[in-house]
Amino acid sequence: MSNLPPIEKLPLYELTDYTFGDHILMGQHFVAFHVPWCSHCRYLEPIWNDLAAAFSHDVTVTIARVRAGLNLIVDILFALSL
Repeated sequence: MSNLPPIEKLPLYELTDYTFGDHILMGQHFVAFHVPWCSHCRYLEPIWNDLAAAFSHDVTVTIARVRAGLNLIVDILFALSL
């Protein structure tokens, strides 16, 4: 049995090139790729936050977002272009 404290589940994860790969290794995930100047992204933001709140107690599902354009590895991996 481990003496480590349990890892707290966040309602919404902000992923980067450095955290994306490890984060999606296990479980189920909803990931939004967004940019702050996009009107569709701004429209989706409160809905995405509501989705994160709805799944905040479900340890099998995580809600996350990635800032497109700032994370080159993720952008290339998913063929994102701005």
